Amino acid sequence: MKRMITLLYATALTGCIPLCAQRTASVSLDPETRFQKIDGFGGCGMNGQWADVYTQEQVDLLWGPDGMGYNIMRIRINPDESNWKSYVNAVKWAKAHGATVFASPWTPPYRFKVGAEQTWGESSNHGHINTDSIESYAKWLERYRQFMEDQGAAIDILSVQNESDYDPEGYEGCLYTVDEMTRMVTALRQHLSPECKVMAPECFGWDSHKYNRELVKSAAMRNSIDIWGNHIYGVNDMTYVDYVRSLTKRPMWMTEYIFDEDKVGTWESACEFQEQIDSCMRAGFSAYVYYNMINHMFGDGKGGGNASELSTFAYVLGHYARYATGMTRIKSSFSDKGKTPVNGSAYVSENGDTLSLFVLNRSSEPVKLKANLPFESRQVHAALTNATRNRFVQDVSTQYAGTASPEIDLLGNAFYTLQFIRTEAETPEPSEPTVMEAYKKTTEVNPLNPYRFCADPTSVEYEGRLYVYGTNDQQEFNATGGLTSNTYGKIRSLVVMSTEDLVNWTYHGTIDMTAVCGQWLNASWAPSIVSREEADGKTHFYLYFSNSGGGVGVITSTSPLGPWTDPLGKNLISGSTPGLGLCSTPFDPGVVIDNDGTGWLAFGGGNPNAEGTELMPGNARIVRLGKDMISLDSDIMPIPAPYHFEANELNVMGGKLVYSYCTSWRERTNWPSYGGISEAPSACSICYMVSDTPLDPDSWTYKGEYLANPGTFGYPYGNNHSHLQKFGNAYYLLYHTQGLEQQMAINGGYRSIAMNKCTVVERSQRINAVTASPTGVLQLTAKRVDPFVLQQAENLCTAAGVNAESYGETGNTRICIPQSGGWTMVKGVVFGTDGIEKFTANLQGEGTLEICLDDIEAEPVASLDFSTPEAAEVSIDCPTSITGSHDVYFLFTETRGEVKFDTWQFDGKGPDAITNTEMEDSTPLRYEYYLPNGMRLTERPATGMYIRKAYYSDGSVKTDKKFSEQ
Repeated sequence: MKRMITLLYATALTGCIPLCAQRTASVSLDPETRFQKIDGFGGCGMNGQWADVYTQEQVDLLWGPDGMGYNIMRIRINPDESNWKSYVNAVKWAKAHGATVFASPWTPPYRFKVGAEQTWGESSNHGHINTDSIESYAKWLERYRQFMEDQGAAIDILSVQNESDYDPEGYEGCLYTVDEMTRMVTALRQHLSPECKVMAPECFGWDSHKYNRELVKSAAMRNSIDIWGNHIYGVNDMTYVDYVRSLTKRPMWMTEYIFDEDKVGTWESACEFQEQIDSCMRAGFSAYVYYNMINHMFGDGKGGGNASELSTFAYVLGHYARYATGMTRIKSSFSDKGKTPVNGSAYVSENGDTLSLFVLNRSSEPVKLKANLPFESRQVHAALTNATRNRFVQDVSTQYAGTASPEIDLLGNAFYTLQFIRTEAETPEPSEPTVMEAYKKTTEVNPLNPYRFCADPTSVEYEGRLYVYGTNDQQEFNATGGLTSNTYGKIRSLVVMSTEDLVNWTYHGTIDMTAVCGQWLNASWAPSIVSREEADGKTHFYLYFSNSGGGVGVITSTSPLGPWTDPLGKNLISGSTPGLGLCSTPFDPGVVIDNDGTGWLAFGGGNPNAEGTELMPGNARIVRLGKDMISLDSDIMPIPAPYHFEANELNVMGGKLVYSYCTSWRERTNWPSYGGISEAPSACSICYMVSDTPLDPDSWTYKGEYLANPGTFGYPYGNNHSHLQKFGNAYYLLYHTQGLEQQMAINGGYRSIAMNKCTVVERSQRINAVTASPTGVLQLTAKRVDPFVLQQAENLCTAAGVNAESYGETGNTRICIPQSGGWTMVKGVVFGTDGIEKFTANLQGEGTLEICLDDIEAEPVASLDFSTPEAAEVSIDCPTSITGSHDVYFLFTETRGEVKFDTWQFDGKGPDAITNTEMEDSTPLRYEYYLPNGMRLTERPATGMYIRKAYYSDGSVKTDKKFSEQ
């Protein structure tokens, strides 16, 4: 079943418009005063050295409708006919998206010039067009056009010459006087196919106004040049644009500009780019065509980074491509008394029902902009790009529709497109079901949670499950909608998730640290957890955390899911604790209990102060914990960790303590071969040391680096934090990357936890290097998902268009699907050999649940219509001979409002079937009890909902959801 795939911009977001603003400004819009129609936006289909470098994926990202939506591509005409095939594929790919393609020669073939310096073949520098060769050259250009058409890469517009007035040293070009240009255009128009338009003169820039004003005097040129093209290098006077346009009634395009390499790749340069585009539009240009797209529109915007990801430059131009193409610029008058006033331009559709307003607020302060519209809008959409978000789109009709004078709150340092629509939204025709596209691929295991940001992992094993805890970056993301970078200052909760099979993870919600220890809490980051069985027969959990950068706190529980209590009512370690020495930032705890039952706590970080050095900042610390695990039982001692920065971690291997930490970003200028390791650790990498007497600073041996910064593996560079966990007989390394936000086109430092297998030799404390990757780990075969046992919907591998909410018992959540097309996927579900009879799910809301195997586009094996205002179990008979192991997709379509998804379960055909009526009269051999979140209990709970598994002598198992009342 083929379905339309759409990309969900983000989940759990707040608006892209701030709630309040201080400075005021206004803009008046007059659609009766109309200027030029906008033909479009785009750039070159080659790199700056004219190489044919584009992949189809890159063309799709720039010129495709699901990408930036550019509609103009420019290519070079090679003077050697043997090289005409260059760019054919790029042109084909762009034209498949409806792009207009124009071709410009940098030079005619050498034989058609005079005074030129031949370089190779028909290529040459300098010189003029040979007027005796004009007719021959015009025929040559038509032959080129015919060649490209024969290749299926037709040229729509042919330019006479690139920069016809520019001749610097060593430059491949050709000069044309105004008279020569007139003769060349006339000849080209005579010999060129009438289906192909003629462009001229594509002047360099600073003298464009003179050349164009002279050229336009010719009536022949006013009639023969279909599109006037020019570059804007060094241009201060663009009044000639409107002058030429008014005389010719033909459009003028800005056909080339490139920013210097030292002026790209930053938010400031993106603002300058926007201001240049907007100034070109206000001057009267009908199109803007950038030069070196391949370097400046991908990766880091400077020619580096991931070549399959778009830069901020691309999105800035994409604003105009999406919201101005095909519209007509109108008069817009801005009024702003601020030091850096807001500015922009406005455009209206042909029928006058849609108005696009482009506004740049380059100041750091928010602005309240009063827009005086020509009509009352019924729909308002806002698209925002700033240093963190790229063309983030949101419907803001609730805030700003229904008035002709909306007062719009703009963030500081942000570029907006505001689209006002006069008509009511039309009811769309029924279409193919829309399926949200996941940011985490279905073939990958990392990040662990596909819809939430969390970082700084720690973990603990309990009753066969691995529980992972982390910093709740999502809390800060939600506070601003991700429109600003992560400061960590708004984070006052910790994330909890768990797994049995290492690929499907159950999200248990968050620990509200404000509720637990809010009287002394500043912020909660970087947890570290240990557990032990104590005299009361219970397992006690001790969860340490950074109280912002000023201390280490601890909370406790007798369950990995809480509830949690505050045993001290204050920090365990604060800035006034004796023994800190050079440790100015006592945070990032790492805790372990050694083989003798002794607890150890490592902590510390920050940059070196005056007494430390970059090589040996002296800010790592370790202390022995008291027997109660919430007090200190020794002096605080330093750990001589070279280039130490933060992210402290402790493990026990072969009877020794293993200390891991993150190195600083500082330059490695002095490395004295610590521990025989000849190579200094890389910047912001995870390194480790070993000691059998941890309180003796001289006992620590440096062992090397085992996790380079994720930036070296294709992720964005950022801080690094890891946790090494033994689960079963293998070791796994938990760490974080910015991979999820990378897929969401966000650049805010929001992190996601990942996990890869790690080779460890315990007896020699050797940790092999780990490669951070989205591939992740393999599923534990023995722990694959049993579909005939009640499963929690929040236990999943990947998903799209969903989030989660707390529901019922502590640590239990359920999946929320805000709109149609959301789905979840559970990896490695084992159906056995006998097939299925029935499917049951606990749902709330209205819609259709489609169950697909192994592919979201596969034909559903079952389709369950439901309408349950309150949460309820809904079933469908679906006798199907499904056997073996499958990835199971739960796709929600035709929903009406938000849907809630709590549990699911299949009934089988064979002896393992849960609904076996013969079992009702037999006595089970034993029972097992579980909370709804999947945590096993030692006995039946006295109150609340729980899950009971009954095991019978014939090998069958019956699972029921029960409820105890006191």
